[in-house]
Amino acid sequence: EQEHVDAIVKALRGLGEPAAPEEEEIESEGLKTGEDALGFIYDIARVSVTDDLRAISHLTAPWPRSLLGSIAADQAQHLVVLRRMLGADRAESIPGAFEDGTTPAPSAKMPR
Repeated sequence: EQEHVDAIVKALRGLGEPAAPEEEEIESEGLKTGEDALGFIYDIARVSVTDDLRAISHLTAPWPRSLLGSIAADQAQHLVVLRRMLGADRAESIPGAFEDGTTPAPSAKMPR
């Protein structure tokens, strides 16, 4: 994740934009089990894919579009692994033709 942040900051600076990320506190107090934590991480990755894909359409220079596309693809790979960890079988863990961040976490319980 830090590599993603560093690449985005570098891209913003290359575009002449302000690139000072704000500190952000993530509310995670209600996470009591491993399944809760995985579901939380899944939701963060899912939103990241959705936001990255939306942001790509607002960029005009090719190199930041390519960078953000690569980051979105990486996050999409994380979603496949997280779906498996949350109990989805092999077929359920793979998205349709394109991962767009809208597939909800599987409802099955995490394997013990």
